[in-house]
Amino acid sequence: MPDTVPRPPPLELSADGWKRFEFDWKNYLVAAELTKKSSAVKVAILLSVCGPEAQDRFKSFTWNEDNDACDIDKVMKKFEECTPVENTTVERFKFNSRQQKPGEPIKEYVAELRRLAVTCKFENISSDDIVNQLIWDKIVVGLPDATLCTRLLEEGSEITLNKAIQMIACSEQVRLQCTVLDSKDSTYPVAGVPAVKRSDFEKKKKYKRSDEGNCLYCGGMKHAKLVCPAKNRRSHKCKKLGHYGKVCRSKFSESSKEVKQKISSTRVLAINGIDRKSAVTCMYKIRGTEINFLVDCGAEVNVMPVALYIQLTGDKHLQKVDRSNCSSLQAFGGNDVHTKGTVKLNLEDASGSHQAVFHVTEADDDPILGLSSSVSLGLVSFGNKVDVRQSSHLVSSLVPLMQTCPSSKEEVYHCYKDVFSDDKVGDFNVYHHVKVDTNVHPVIHAQRRVPEPIRPAVKAKLDELVAKKVIETVFEATDWVSSLVVVPKKDGNFRALMEHCRRKKIKVNRDKLQYKVPEVSYMGHRLTPQGMEPDPNKISGIVNMPAPGDLTHLRGFLCTVNFLARYLPKLATVSEPLRQLLKKNVPYVWSDAHEKSFNVVKELVTRAPILRYYDPRIDVVLQCDASQYGLGAALIQDGKPVAYASRAMTSTEKNYAQIEKELLAIVFATQRFDQYIYGLSAVEVHTDHKPLEAILRKSINDSANRRIQRMLLRLQRYNLCVKYVPGRELWIADTLSRKLPCPRLKPGAFAIKLAEHELAIDLAVTAECLQKYGTTSSQDSELQAVVVAILSGDWSMPAVAEYTPVKSELSTDGVLVFKGARLVVPRTLRSRVLQQLHAAHMGIEATRRRARESVFWPGLNGHIKDMVSRCSTCAAVQPSQAREPMLSHEVPVVPWTKVGMDFFEWNRQKYLVITDYTSNWFEAKKFKSTSASSLVRECRVQFARHGVPLQIVAYSGTQFLSRTFHKFAEEWNFEVVTSSPYHHQSNGKAENAVHTIKKLLSKSEMSNTGPLLAILEWRNTPSEATGTSPTQKLFGRRCRTPLPVSTGLLMPVSS
Repeated sequence: MPDTVPRPPPLELSADGWKRFEFDWKNYLVAAELTKKSSAVKVAILLSVCGPEAQDRFKSFTWNEDNDACDIDKVMKKFEECTPVENTTVERFKFNSRQQKPGEPIKEYVAELRRLAVTCKFENISSDDIVNQLIWDKIVVGLPDATLCTRLLEEGSEITLNKAIQMIACSEQVRLQCTVLDSKDSTYPVAGVPAVKRSDFEKKKKYKRSDEGNCLYCGGMKHAKLVCPAKNRRSHKCKKLGHYGKVCRSKFSESSKEVKQKISSTRVLAINGIDRKSAVTCMYKIRGTEINFLVDCGAEVNVMPVALYIQLTGDKHLQKVDRSNCSSLQAFGGNDVHTKGTVKLNLEDASGSHQAVFHVTEADDDPILGLSSSVSLGLVSFGNKVDVRQSSHLVSSLVPLMQTCPSSKEEVYHCYKDVFSDDKVGDFNVYHHVKVDTNVHPVIHAQRRVPEPIRPAVKAKLDELVAKKVIETVFEATDWVSSLVVVPKKDGNFRALMEHCRRKKIKVNRDKLQYKVPEVSYMGHRLTPQGMEPDPNKISGIVNMPAPGDLTHLRGFLCTVNFLARYLPKLATVSEPLRQLLKKNVPYVWSDAHEKSFNVVKELVTRAPILRYYDPRIDVVLQCDASQYGLGAALIQDGKPVAYASRAMTSTEKNYAQIEKELLAIVFATQRFDQYIYGLSAVEVHTDHKPLEAILRKSINDSANRRIQRMLLRLQRYNLCVKYVPGRELWIADTLSRKLPCPRLKPGAFAIKLAEHELAIDLAVTAECLQKYGTTSSQDSELQAVVVAILSGDWSMPAVAEYTPVKSELSTDGVLVFKGARLVVPRTLRSRVLQQLHAAHMGIEATRRRARESVFWPGLNGHIKDMVSRCSTCAAVQPSQAREPMLSHEVPVVPWTKVGMDFFEWNRQKYLVITDYTSNWFEAKKFKSTSASSLVRECRVQFARHGVPLQIVAYSGTQFLSRTFHKFAEEWNFEVVTSSPYHHQSNGKAENAVHTIKKLLSKSEMSNTGPLLAILEWRNTPSEATGTSPTQKLFGRRCRTPLPVSTGLLMPVSS
């Protein structure tokens, strides 16, 4: 190869760089007489001249065949694929945007255009498509929206002219709609108020707005910054690169004329078109004429429309107006309000005359009193309470910031004469369409008799309604006739209209106005300064009720009493005997117990306490408690009750464990008082059940009881802080749920009491197994005594003494008993369950951890210890001496990212073990041949099931060191780490898994049981260190076994 031929420059991996290199490379091959060399030699020469960047890229190439790396054509094609694809649209944009530079010769300019035209691919355009291509190029060059231009260029050469037109039209439509919305928000006509002096920031904004649509760097049509002709030009103003002098901001300044027109200004709160119901107005006289002024604390000047000024003064030519101050004022929203000048006027009221300066404006709006005049007139004060003016002509509106209320009934009548009208009927100014159901058949009611004493009053009222055209007389037959029901009111009238407001044109009855009275009766309640209490008329009606003789009267009594439930602390418990009569299949027999309950309820009504008013600014405390039959709650603020709530439990809820009942009381309280506590940053909940503190602090997934999980989910919308309070201090909630003496339930009642078997259905067992547990439990006298104790609350029986320490966690469905989500096993089935727990022949603690997830009975831990200690199989395979612990590998966080592998032999058969470093899960497979191909085949099966690990740790056997296995590792993208020869302890994870599997196989063989069930039980047993099983770590759930277990434990849990 001649040394005189220069080598091509190194390859730059870009579109232009690759084209230059390809051109130089082909010339170099010819000049150096290398065209006849072999393909492998050419590849070697190419790599020696292409540079380090291209050499690194060559190493990353993947080949279909090993010989492809020596084929010069395929190597060149690979490099070509690495270069960016040219965007024809961008290249044509550069071509069309290229302009002749000052002083550039025409020949150089044409040569540059020809160079740019090479990448534009003009030769590929057909004659039919030339027009569309030219239009498309012109659109890209002339598009003023730089953002939209960038979007079009990002589409590449795939975009068509029609698609581009559609995108641009859509953008224009959106921009037009946004302009309409912006103008709608900022063009309110406003009353005249002066404009604010503009800051430097606003000057910059104005300058920027003046250049919208133009490039900020060259001043031409807007385009991308990368193709701006001023990109490398220097400004002759500031001598900086990147822009022309004509757009240089350093020369921007305002003319003295513009500065001269700027004046100081204020905010405007009085905007035309806004609802004036919250505006403050006041009345003053000017030259004997009363004028209603709008008080605007945000305006610094007073404003008066020119029409009103001419009406008051008669000065049509504005001769008395000082025109020396005719500046254009700017109001809120940026609108200009032109003034005619200023004028001084005298404002007169009862306290005297006050002079004020007004700006006479062309705006047609209410006159405004600004901040300065409002303060001098005493309408507004700072740092003190608002001074309410007593003069009725001075105050004509109510506002949140200035509560100017009338002081007497007479003043109310004076201010609202048009509302208190007896000769007119209100007009809503709307049309109401009455929809008639044609499927309803007409009815004709018989006329009701009207007592003689009130007949004249009824006749007078009917005549009044006819005169007001509320009703009309009908002289012909009609299909519809309704009877007239006359209900006399305390004032002797038969119809009254409630006051809404003057704007709605609703007429009210003057005689019914209760204004500034200390107590008001409303809807069965009496509102007093001390709080709220039931209406005495409501109480007297309940107290005088006779004992109900049938279900209809009993329902009416209970419904009436429930209306006052917020005042009655223990209504649900007291009325329990009465509500028992409402159940189906219960005969209505009024006994002494019902009579006693009836009288106690009426006594509660007569002693109803006074409730304080709710204040959202005061901290809220919820007191919750659950008795054997009812739930109680109280809403407390400052130690005083705001509301009481109580309800009876359903037949299913009575079977709940006590901890579930207490949590149910909290759920009931939060839902009953949702309108008071939702949205509060913190709500303190008092309960006399201490375990609830820990339960509500934990995650929902930490609770295995699905019933508790559902109740916790219902509490997620509130910010609760549960605090334990002893029952003796929880006086209100304890009263709410206090248990009355009631007959003890007999065991025979369970047959007719069919509760919802919620927990029984939740067990992951077959129907036959569930029936077997139910039959055995019903025949177990000890468990039946526990069921009676749960339902009655009496734990004094000797038969249930062993269950008393856990009585708060016990629940029943009438037959089965549960401790949380764990099934209480009958005595006759306990030996069988112990055998199932020890199926994997694990140790004492591991078996106990397994049992804690599914079953319970008193003394379970001791029974497990005795059984494991006496197990001959476990004793036979127990190691004689424990080995010295070794340093462990780094354990990854993600399961199945690091696995160990090893071959072992048991009973003259070969096995492969694969174990996960994170979850301790292992897989064991029997092998006929331990060749590398068999190993790869099994790894593919396991990896398809669990995923491909990042790293495999194995012993240094020939299978793991073979070319076949390493090629498999490269294809499936994982790393292989082998242990040192004769030091298999470094693969300790796999060695430990081999030891575990051999123990399980040996114990299964000695006990004549299959090894698969033992492996399943081992995988489901929680470890002592983490408290979770291998199945939970790997799959995020437990696997079902023959043991009865709650379905909630089998549900997946996210890590």
